[in-house]
Formats: sequence, C-alpha cells, structure tokens
Amino acid sequence: MEEFILKTTSGGEKLFLYFPLAIQKQINFPFGTLISINIKKEGKSSFLITKYNSIITLKKDLIKELDLKKGELIKIQCAKILPRKISQSPFVENSIDMLFFIPKISTLGSEFHFEIFKKNEEEYLRIVVIHGRGSSSQIILRRYVDPKLFGSLLGQMQSEGSKTNNESLEFCNKSLYELEDFVSSLTYFGINKKFIFVKLDYHPSLKDKVKDIVNDFQNKIGLKVNYICESSKSRGGYGFKIIARNIAISEIFLNALKQMRTFLVSEKFEGPFKIFCESYLAKILSGDGSFEITSKNRKKFQSRLLIADGKLEYLKHYEILLKKFGFSPKINEKYGYIRSLCNLTLAKRLLEIGAFVNNPNTQRILSFIENNEISFRRNES
Repeated sequence: MEEFILKTTSGGEKLFLYFPLAIQKQINFPFGTLISINIKKEGKSSFLITKYNSIITLKKDLIKELDLKKGELIKIQCAKILPRKISQSPFVENSIDMLFFIPKISTLGSEFHFEIFKKNEEEYLRIVVIHGRGSSSQIILRRYVDPKLFGSLLGQMQSEGSKTNNESLEFCNKSLYELEDFVSSLTYFGINKKFIFVKLDYHPSLKDKVKDIVNDFQNKIGLKVNYICESSKSRGGYGFKIIARNIAISEIFLNALKQMRTFLVSEKFEGPFKIFCESYLAKILSGDGSFEITSKNRKKFQSRLLIADGKLEYLKHYEILLKKFGFSPKINEKYGYIRSLCNLTLAKRLLEIGAFVNNPNTQRILSFIENNEISFRRNES
C-alpha cells in the first residue's frame, strides 16, 4: 500500500488533512468513497474510517492519541473499504459473532460502517456512524465473544438498563458486584473507558455519607464518579448509573438485545445459545427476580420464582425463557409479575447458572434445598 506525506492544517479549533491535487490523482478514489486511513507519526499510528474528500476533518480522539498539531508532516496510507458483508447468524461454533448485530442504518437514519482487523491474532471490528454533518467517535469491538459474558451483559441491560436511549448505553444499580461485572463486560467487549461515565443519585438524608459511598465505588470499580446528584426520588437510598456514551455502542447492543429476544422463539436450546440463555436469565433474576419460600410451616418447604416487570411484552418474553429451563410460569398482568413454582431440581439449576450471586435470594435457595434434602432423607429412612 502506497504511503503519502501530508501536512496538517487547521480552521478555527479543528484540524484537517488536505490532499493536494497531485496526491488525489495518485490515490485515484472518487470523492465519497468509504476509506480507512492509517495515520502515522513518530512510531505511533491510528486509523480513521471516513468518506474520501480533498479535506478530511480529524477527530479529537485521534488528535490526542497521536499528539497532532497544525503544520506537522505525517505519513498516511489509504485503503478502500469493501461493501459490507454481515454474518448470517450470530452463532459461530462456541462464540457469538458481534458483526451480526451491526445495523446498516441507525434509528436516526445515519450510516453504520466498519472494517475488520486483527490484533494478537484475534479479529476486531472498527466501527463508525457517518451522518450528514460528519461522524461519531469510532469504537472498537471484539468480534467473536464468549456467549456467557454476552448473556450476562444483555441480562443486566434487560433488567436494570435503559432500553430506549439510542445515544448511550445505561445501567443502574447499587450493588458494587453488579456494577463491577457490567464495567468488566464492557471492557472485555473492547469498549474504551473514555466512553464510560458514572453518575450517582442519592437521597438528601445520605448527604453526609456521599463521600464514603463515592470512595467505595472508585476504589472497587476503578472509575471516576463524574456526576453527583441529590434526588428526592432515590427513596431514601442511592444508586449508580454507568453510562457508555456513544451512538454506535448503544445501537449495536440494543439491536443485539432485540435480536436475541427473537431467537428465544426460533433457536434450539443448545450450544452457545443455551450458554447465552443461562447467563442472561441469571442476570435478569439478579436484577428483577426473587425466590420465595411459601410454606415454612410444613415439614417440606415449597418455593416460587418471581420476576417483576411493568411491561407485558417483557413478561411474555420471560415466560418463553423460563419454559426453556423447565419452569411452568404464569403471568399476572394486573400486578406486573410472572411467577412459577420451583422444585428442588430447578432450585439447584438456578445456582448452577449463577442466579442471585451476592444476593440475599441465594440464602433462601440454599435453605430450600437443605430443607428438601433433609425431608427426602427422612422419607427414605
């Protein structure tokens, strides 16, 4: 690939690459061609997906990464990005292919574009959303991901995340375990922490404790709390909101959540899809579920599993999901929940899939299992 030397130019606060006519003739791409530019400076390099023109605006992230300044000579290489080929299925051997979930057009009508590259022999996706006024910040995602971690992240989104904000991905929780798990998943997928912001909402009665709450979070999670807001809506408590602020991140994962719901109806309960469902259900239960022991006065305890949600659409979704695990759920539309009896085998299954980790419901399940096994041994003797 031929290498060219260009000088950076500026206009106002922006920095540009200008392609002189002689170089335009050598590159010989029509204006508007989708290209990837490899920009090099002093041993460092960075890539930019853009539409080719005589003047190309450099993104702030790239300028900061390469420490670019006006009038500097830099080396570039340009390559045409071939027409997109999206995967026909997200299930590839024992992995989930994130390429399947990249939309062609955003909800606001902007174009999604990507290229595939390798890092340490592993495939990654460089993704950008291009609109009439420019483009979003580029993101990088791991292409083939662990179905268990994929299910965990989408389960947290389904239970405690925003599912309508197409400009940012949000997750709300108080549990440092769940918050750390969510951030770790984002990092695993390849999402740079520069896109992640943290907000704390707290009730006025906790004003004197805010400093300790913030310190505990920052020491455990390793992220700065960017916004601290007093709110009477916090019901006497507090909660953190993790925000991944980027339209490409939000739309890809919201599309993934939507698509995976449809697979619950059509896909066989096996392989990576089964692994996905296990961790997906586990996180939904940790967020919106509860395990109820309903008959303590009997020699043998009985129990129920319950998931609360105000949307009938989601309750029907949970009904399909729970049936795959052998539950017989019933929806109560009036009070906004779905509930099923839970026997000893199913209770053990909940622990196996990782439901209710670091959650008081775990102790209830263990008590239920212990009581039923003692009753079983008594009956045998």
